[in-house]
Amino acid sequence: MASTIEQAAAPDKFPLAPFVQKHAQKPPSKIFSVSRALYVNGDSVDKIEFTKIIKEVVSQAAIDDTLGNLDDPPGRNPDKQLLAQSQWFKGLSKSDREMVSQVISEAVHESVFGFLCVLDGVRSISGQGESHDLQLSLNGSQLNEASSEFLHDTYKNV
Repeated sequence: MASTIEQAAAPDKFPLAPFVQKHAQKPPSKIFSVSRALYVNGDSVDKIEFTKIIKEVVSQAAIDDTLGNLDDPPGRNPDKQLLAQSQWFKGLSKSDREMVSQVISEAVHESVFGFLCVLDGVRSISGQGESHDLQLSLNGSQLNEASSEFLHDTYKNV
C-alpha cells in the first residue's frame, strides 16, 4: 500500500508535482523512478498526467542534472571530459551560458518527444517493410491508443 509523501521542511532542488507528491510510494531522495510516480491508490493516470510526470521526472531532471554537472561536476574524481566542459561553460558570458541552457533544454525535449513518437507508432524503429505495434499500458489502460491524441502531441501541450 502506498503512503502519501509528506511535504519536506526544506525546499527541494527538484520540487515534485502535487500528483507525484500525493501518489509516490515513499519520499524520494531526489528524483525517483517513473514507475513509483505512477503507482496510485485507485486513481487513474491518464495520458495528460503521464506526460506531465514524464516532463518533470525525465525531461526537467535531465536538464537540471546536465546543467548541474556543468556547474559542479559530481564525484570525487570527475570525468576529465566533464571537467573540461565545466571549465569551458563557466568561462562563458552569462548570455552564452543561458544560450547553452536553452540548447540543452531543446535537445532534451526533442529526445523525449522523439521517444514518444516511437511509442505512438509515428516514428519507426523497424527495418524497411517491418512493423511493430508498441503498447504502453498502465493499470490495464492503454496510454498510446491510436484512436486518441498522440502522447507526443500531449507532451508538447502540457
